[in-house]
Amino acid sequence: CSGVEQKHVRGAPPFDDVQARVRALLRGKLLVGHQLDSDLKALQMTHPKSQTRDTATYGPLTYRGRPRRLKNLTLSFLGHRIQTSDQGHHPAED
Repeated sequence: CSGVEQKHVRGAPPFDDVQARVRALLRGKLLVGHQLDSDLKALQMTHPKSQTRDTATYGPLTYRGRPRRLKNLTLSFLGHRIQTSDQGHHPAED
């Protein structure tokens, strides 16, 4: 669950415009994030694997070859707690 509700997107630019802006922003750039497949799927986009670094699938950050949760990675490497609310995580915090 993303936590995004219909009230959050009222008055937002059309999806096609946002998608085009994101595509232009990422063109030729290295994309770094956690579980990027989910974000790219939501945007109905792809990004070259050679230009993608995903902390969920990067070997040294996995546990026995399986992805670790972002909140666990953040605590382990940064000493910072995130996603502590019982109402789910907040996209801005992540």
